[in-house]
Amino acid sequence: KILCCARENSLVARLMWLADSNRPVRMCMKCGHREAIICGNRDRYADRVVTAAKSYRAMTLADLAVGLRSMAIDADRRRLVLEFVEEYSWEPVDRRARLLGERPATTGDPRYDALIAALAQHLAYHDGIEIPEWAYEADRFLEQWWFPIDLPSVRTDALVHSPAAFRIRGIFIGTGALDRA
Repeated sequence: KILCCARENSLVARLMWLADSNRPVRMCMKCGHREAIICGNRDRYADRVVTAAKSYRAMTLADLAVGLRSMAIDADRRRLVLEFVEEYSWEPVDRRARLLGERPATTGDPRYDALIAALAQHLAYHDGIEIPEWAYEADRFLEQWWFPIDLPSVRTDALVHSPAAFRIRGIFIGTGALDRA
């Protein structure tokens, strides 16, 4: 059975209304699959849907740093980093530089400060965007290696396959570590 993004409640699933219906519908922005939401009617959800659509903006690296600072659990932090990567990937290429440009405040954890700089360099390089100057600041590099997923099987893969922007900062991530699970 193939699951659609809308059924997985991904952020790429958007709430919308069918033109000929009084029921809300989720539509997957990746594949176009539509799924009716059984409860409620248009009047009940209209304000919330319109408000959400008007107030959405993609997370910037500065926003990511603020979010990471407020979290204490590494698993939650990793999920937030993946959420940033997901939002970044859905932005049009001409708007992506805006998400990387502003210098993020410190997260309070040198590992995540370095990770944010590695993300900026890696994403900018692959999109042909100018790499932000702040990504090269000395406090954005680690003195001791860090494996965000510290399992022996992941360590070996990470040593071989970490992107250069991460390796030079002492961060080792496995194959597919930036892919959404």
